[in-house]
Amino acid sequence: THTMVLLRTAPLLLAVSSLVGVAEAFVAPRRAPRAPAAFATAVDSVMGTEQVYEYHLLDVPTEASYQVIDMTAKLQDLVDEAGITEGAVNVMSKHTTTAVTINEYEHNLKTDLREALQKIAPPGAGYLHDNIQDRPSTPEDAARVEKNWKGTVQEWRDQEPINTHSHLYAMLLGASEVVPVTEGKLAMGTWQSLMFVELDGPRADRKLAVQVTGLRPKA
Repeated sequence: THTMVLLRTAPLLLAVSSLVGVAEAFVAPRRAPRAPAAFATAVDSVMGTEQVYEYHLLDVPTEASYQVIDMTAKLQDLVDEAGITEGAVNVMSKHTTTAVTINEYEHNLKTDLREALQKIAPPGAGYLHDNIQDRPSTPEDAARVEKNWKGTVQEWRDQEPINTHSHLYAMLLGASEVVPVTEGKLAMGTWQSLMFVELDGPRADRKLAVQVTGLRPKA
């Protein structure tokens, strides 16, 4: 008889026990989970810093039709002036016949680069872009000329250079690079340099856009 009573009441006892456990969970004070030590350290570090965004437009006059200029030291100077310890430097050419690239800055390699580009896209190889009198060739191109040029279409044609090969070189090499900054230094390899490459010079008005971003210690 006692066994039958226990069997019949067991489900009821389990249900009551579950309800009591739920009630205790709501009544008992809850402790906020502790953040990992590494996260807390990172927060403390960030709280002692301020965000930096500094934009620079550098003048980079060139002296030859093809010229490679090492900009690494200048970029490190900008990082030092900004005072950032962790961040990045974004670099972009403002032109369609110059390039920005990272590689070894060495005399023979610079010569090899020029010869390789000329093999890929020789100057004067019958490019459509070089047919100045046939341009602009579409309504879209005409609208772009009207937007960007202050003068007649013929005046625009008269000043256009025959330089399709230079445009192609620039597209092959690329127009921008991003360099990480850590512990206040450009995180570049031993033999790496960031180079500005002139592909249609000489030009006195070349520009290089640089934005330094990151964290620096608060004063």
